[in-house]
Amino acid sequence: MSFGSLNANEASKSSLTFSIIGSSNYVGNQGFTFLNKPVIIASCQYGYGNVYAGIAAVASPYEGFDSDGGDELDLYVGAKFKIGKLGILDLGYVYYGNSPFSLYVGDLHGIGGTFKMAC
Repeated sequence: MSFGSLNANEASKSSLTFSIIGSSNYVGNQGFTFLNKPVIIASCQYGYGNVYAGIAAVASPYEGFDSDGGDELDLYVGAKFKIGKLGILDLGYVYYGNSPFSLYVGDLHGIGGTFKMAC
């Protein structure tokens, strides 16, 4: 989930994006299956220049919201930086807002980054 304008001509532009995704099961980035039933993932992201922020919600129509069905309301922020001619560094922070009825009770935070090399 990344957005960013990287040059001076794009720096004053902003963007707002929405998405709704249906999935046959809820699988995390690490390959863990959080729920082996269909889920709906809705997200909204705003970007300005090289900075972005967004929210993503996950719920299962079969389990109901606030059940033990992998429900989340995640908040994230980040920024992209052009590193000369080497590539683009994308750094971000995410707060995973799990349902109080979820198996994963408690605050979860993530800090990460990616580097895409220019070829």
